[in-house]
Amino acid sequence: MNFHILNFPWEQIGWGLRQLSLSGAGGNVLAIVLFLLIGFLPCGVFVLLKKKGKALPIDWMLVVLTVVLFWVLYYMINPGLLPVAMVSGKMLLGSAFYSVLIGYVVIRVISGNKYADVIALQKALRIVLYVVMVLFAWSVVAELFINLPAAIEVVKEGNVAMGMPSNFLYDVPDLTMTYVFLILQSVVNALPNALCGIVVLLCIRVLDELLRDAYSQQAQTLVKRILRFCKKSLVVVVVSGMALNLLQIALAHMLYQVNVEVNIPIFSILFFMVIHLIARYIEENQKLKLDNDLFI
Repeated sequence: MNFHILNFPWEQIGWGLRQLSLSGAGGNVLAIVLFLLIGFLPCGVFVLLKKKGKALPIDWMLVVLTVVLFWVLYYMINPGLLPVAMVSGKMLLGSAFYSVLIGYVVIRVISGNKYADVIALQKALRIVLYVVMVLFAWSVVAELFINLPAAIEVVKEGNVAMGMPSNFLYDVPDLTMTYVFLILQSVVNALPNALCGIVVLLCIRVLDELLRDAYSQQAQTLVKRILRFCKKSLVVVVVSGMALNLLQIALAHMLYQVNVEVNIPIFSILFFMVIHLIARYIEENQKLKLDNDLFI
């Protein structure tokens, strides 16, 4: 079970519920109860908001989110039922859920803070940024400490099986270089999310400074730092993938597994570009304010 940020935590929950269901009659009943409780969580939030008198029209979206969550959980529990055309079915399921959730949260924040002050908006944005940073951090940890050991184990079992005893003598291949490249592949896979997490941390610092004084020297320095970091991150992400592929081709004769992929981290690249664009806008606004002050 490979970790992907878009599937978390629903793939893990689905796997757990499936194992529980297969454990026996009692486990099956408990799995069904947990399935219903988890699926109805969005509706529970809606009922709670209603009781507290804080519900907004957009909160009816929580009912839609409940339907989507049941759909996602069902196929995460029974991935074999996914249509053949959905090669990346679990990723599409996770994307569907988070697209609805993020859309709801964004509209809810905008609607709920229509008359709120800037401080309230800042607090809401800080919470979102911290959640995003935690997700990026967890995706890096999962890639390096869950996906990587699993990949190494698969290669080890597959190649040791090829070196079965012949006349009671074992001929086990040397997999050292293959393991090295699996580690490099895992690092390259984790790198975009690690860099995105650092960018989010910088964004939080910029946000705090902009609220104190949007035109201070510190705010200008932090904005320029984000601009430089985004540029370098884009180059590192693109070049690292290309370099790994070329290196694998050059040393293919020494490897027992070659994974040459055109794996372009579109999400990370778009994330860097959006942050870069926002930072550029803030920088231009700061320059305009400085020019106006000099003119006056």
